[in-house]
Amino acid sequence: MIRHWTVFAIGLVAILAGFAYARWCGVASDAPRGGVIAVALTFLMLFLDHPTAQRLLQAKSSSNPPADCTAVHNALAALLDQQHKAKWPLAATSVLGTLVAGFGDIAARLLGAP
Repeated sequence: MIRHWTVFAIGLVAILAGFAYARWCGVASDAPRGGVIAVALTFLMLFLDHPTAQRLLQAKSSSNPPADCTAVHNALAALLDQQHKAKWPLAATSVLGTLVAGFGDIAARLLGAP
């Protein structure tokens, strides 16, 4: 869970760095780069973070069928809880990054970028 908030923080820093670079070193069209980095970090976390099948296979290791059902149910409940908690920072990072990637140059011009 802490990894997802870390990705959110790094994505936010990348977005702000893109605006700062556009304002003081580049041009307004450089601002969306921070948003693209934030979206890339979100995709990285989405694709590399959820080994769901592996966790379920580990839960189904006993030979007792009722215990198997309970273990699989508990594993699914834990995975759903984890995904529910993880979706908000990843969603915020991807939405902010996408908006900055699409409209960052306009915002940078409003902030005074050449």
